Amino acid sequence: MDRKYLRKKIQDLLKAANIDGVGNDVFSMRSIPSSIEELPIILLYPKNEGVSRFDEAPKRYLRSLNIIIELITVDDSDECLSDTLDDLSSAIEAAIEKDVELESCVESVELTSVVYDTEGDGQSPVGSAVLNYQIDYITEPRDDFTHADFNQADVTWHANDHQDDDTKDIIAINP
Repeated sequence: MDRKYLRKKIQDLLKAANIDGVGNDVFSMRSIPSSIEELPIILLYPKNEGVSRFDEAPKRYLRSLNIIIELITVDDSDECLSDTLDDLSSAIEAAIEKDVELESCVESVELTSVVYDTEGDGQSPVGSAVLNYQIDYITEPRDDFTHADFNQADVTWHANDHQDDDTKDIIAINP
């Protein structure tokens, strides 16, 4: 499992949720600006990822991916816009919370913040809700990763407190 898998999984589950007014307009890493006619849309992208070692052998990492889900919408008035942002962001939260498959393949999924913003320069107010999720997951070694052959060990025996009495063996392992 990796960032690409998680990003695609979240995109698919938000499309499948068929959030009112959004439908399939869920994009991953979209760089093309949206026109007002395309709204509402959902954009998702990874923000950053913390990594710490989980196991030594095989080497596995515990990763904490911060993924942003940004909802952008338009409405007739500021009051209606606030209600629409609340309703649509709640629908996003519900879709992610009820997805058992996502929960089963990661260590945890946690909503860490929601930030709202509005812009009223045009004819209709445009607003956004930015939902920040932290997804903790463990990565396994790559399939093409191979360990060095273990065919020799250097062993020192300490029989007692006198170093002169130490015994040293080299053990060869036949492949």
